[in-house]
Amino acid sequence: MKKLMAIGMLFLGGLFELAHANNVAPLPGDAASCGVLQRLEGDAQILNADRSQLLNVSLNASIPCSSWISINEGYVEILHRQGHLVKLSSNTLAEIFDNQNDQQKTGSDHLVLFKGSAYLDGKKSTSEFRVLTPNARARVEKGIALVVYSLGDEDTQIIALREKASLENRFEASRKMEAAPGEATSLNFKFLRVVPTAPKNVSVASLKILLNGLSLTPKEFNGAMDAAVVRAKRTFATQLAEKKSKPSAEEADRVLASEPGVTAQAEQKAAFAKRQDQKRYERYAMKADDKEANDRWLLRVVGGDPEGKDFLFPKLRNLSSKQKEKVYVRSLSSKENPKWVKEEHKRIISSIRSVSDEE
Repeated sequence: MKKLMAIGMLFLGGLFELAHANNVAPLPGDAASCGVLQRLEGDAQILNADRSQLLNVSLNASIPCSSWISINEGYVEILHRQGHLVKLSSNTLAEIFDNQNDQQKTGSDHLVLFKGSAYLDGKKSTSEFRVLTPNARARVEKGIALVVYSLGDEDTQIIALREKASLENRFEASRKMEAAPGEATSLNFKFLRVVPTAPKNVSVASLKILLNGLSLTPKEFNGAMDAAVVRAKRTFATQLAEKKSKPSAEEADRVLASEPGVTAQAEQKAAFAKRQDQKRYERYAMKADDKEANDRWLLRVVGGDPEGKDFLFPKLRNLSSKQKEKVYVRSLSSKENPKWVKEEHKRIISSIRSVSDEE
């Protein structure tokens, strides 16, 4: 009995190994190549277009277009055929495509990022590289940028590290937001935004956390940190003029009221300006339904584009102005009803009475 059980276990183990071997397929020779695999470490897999087989890849092997890159822990480095170096970090799922000079090859974009982060280096590329996420599209050309999509927050963020990079709504690409080196812009539909946020400088601490899982070289890491530091030190372009000891006759009216030798006209102007400043900082009177305040808030949400309000709150079509405003319900016996309503009311009553008489 024990011998039979041992033979059965060996038979089942052989079937399992055979099934596992059939699941790993070599790279198809006739498939279009979208890049070359330069590094792969950790728990990372590359699957075919329909995700039915694992590709048996090795270093410097070609990656077919429409392949899926799944990284649980580790990183993958790919040199795209358009010249961009793509580095993917842990907890990343992406699909690679090819599109050169806007000529449709295997996809309208070069990389689809379903979750995780992608480091893009286009210093040796001559074309634009596009990364598509579930809600946005990032564009990088001859520069370096970091694209991050948070699946839980449904947030797409791009951080420009060298040259400019742009982010746009994938469903409404008319309003792009450009970020300079050291700046970041993001798009999140949960905040009811239809355009990306205004670019702002990224902190060194948050950028360091994002770059740690990408296995960057010391030169790449220091270059990214330098971009954030330089942007944080940038100030407004201002030039302070030297204060004159004695103002001219024309400038006398513009001297501060606290200084001696001020004319009565200058005092009046200073008092008027003070009253205006006080009015500006008065608290706005809140109302239950303030149309003007709501319209201003919506314009800020959609980036000042009036068409964006219709995108957030679609309006009903083919309705008259009266129907849009209010709907009144009156009793059938009301004297304000038109003549045809009264006649219809009488007809219904008579029909009911005839039915009751027959019964």
